Amino acid sequence: MFELIHGFIIGLFIGMPFGPIGAIYMRVTLKKGIRYGLMAGIGGTVADATLGAVVIYGVSSISRFLVREHHIIQTVCGIIAIILGITMLFTHEKKKVFLIESDSKIKILLSTFSFAVINPATVISLFIITSTFSAGYLHTRFNNALMVLGIYIGSFLWMALFVGGASALRKWLTEGKKNYANKGIGVLLIISGVFLLISKHI
Repeated sequence: MFELIHGFIIGLFIGMPFGPIGAIYMRVTLKKGIRYGLMAGIGGTVADATLGAVVIYGVSSISRFLVREHHIIQTVCGIIAIILGITMLFTHEKKKVFLIESDSKIKILLSTFSFAVINPATVISLFIITSTFSAGYLHTRFNNALMVLGIYIGSFLWMALFVGGASALRKWLTEGKKNYANKGIGVLLIISGVFLLISKHI
C-alpha cells in the first residue's frame, strides 16, 4: 500500500500540467470541450505512467537511451512546441491545429501521448524522484505495479482538475475571448519551446 502512496506522490510531482503539455490540454478543452480535453489528458497521464513503468521496472536499455539522448529529445520537443505555438498564434480559434486537434478522440489521445512520452523533463524528473522514493522497499512485480498505478492516479488528478477548470472557463469565454486565449496559449508554447532549446545549454 505504501508503494501506491509513493507512486501517487510521484504522479503529483510529474503530472503538474504546466508548460507545453498543459497548454495543449487547455487548447483542446477550450476548442473542443471537456470530453476531448479529457482524452488529451489521458494521453498525457498514460505517457507519465508508461515512463514510470520504464524507470521502475528497470528496462535498462530504454532508460539508458532516454537519458543518453535527452538533449536530442529535448530539441525535438522544443521545435514541435514552437511550431505548434506559432501555428496557434497566427490561426483563428475555430481552425484546427495539426498534431493536437482532430474530430477523433483516439487521435487526440495518441497525439498527446506521443508528445508527452518524449518530454525530457518528465524522464529526468522520474529518474530522480523515483530513485528517492523507491529506496528501501521490496521490488516485486506487484509492488512495482502499485507504484505505477499510483503515478497514473496522481497525474490523472492534476489533469482532471486542470481540464475541469479549462472547461469552466470555456463556458464563460466569448468567441472573441477564446481567440485571445488561443493566442495566449500559442505564446506559452513558444516560450516553453524556446526554454527547452536553451535550457540544455545552461
